[in-house]
Amino acid sequence: MDVEFRRTGERRYAVIIIVPGRPMLEMNPAPGYDTRMPHDLIHFVVERELGIRHGIFGQLAAGGTAGTSQGQSVSSIVRVWPGRNI
Repeated sequence: MDVEFRRTGERRYAVIIIVPGRPMLEMNPAPGYDTRMPHDLIHFVVERELGIRHGIFGQLAAGGTAGTSQGQSVSSIVRVWPGRNI
């Protein structure tokens, strides 16, 4: 799974999730702006470092939408941050 955070404007960012064999998921705009670190990046780092496999990013890696959408692709869907191989 590839996770990307993109700055999309003043105080705005998007999160893009790419899971091989699945449609790309995007949340744009993503919630929780902070000048230092996007809210969803904090989720990503904590889940990865603590080995939380059923958090937002673990659900996304498993092919789910983390309860934020029902099978949509691109545009207001999920949450995430840059990282590889959750």
